[in-house]
Amino acid sequence: MTAMWMVRAGRGADKLEFFRSASLVSIGSHEHAALPKSATREELTAIFRGLTPEAKDGQVRNWASQAYRFAYEVQVGDRVLTYNPERREYLLGTIASEYEWRPSDDIHGR
Repeated sequence: MTAMWMVRAGRGADKLEFFRSASLVSIGSHEHAALPKSATREELTAIFRGLTPEAKDGQVRNWASQAYRFAYEVQVGDRVLTYNPERREYLLGTIASEYEWRPSDDIHGR
């Protein structure tokens, strides 16, 4: 069975047009660095904690969990969905590439 993932297009779907025009989905840039080739959630939590010591523990754990899923669980061939709730516009696609850090766009994309 093919997995289906929801990737939000930023606050208020402000990244929806970027997703559409670049034919990708991405997650935030709160850590501003590439993720390791492999890591546990605990290791990612420690990395994010070191980069954002002022953040609340729950927020850091949430970032680590989202990054872990995006980088290590989402697979090429999985389906992906995003949407604009104001316009009720949905975009559906298929993951076609491995995770990559795109420093020029300051994003983690697929």
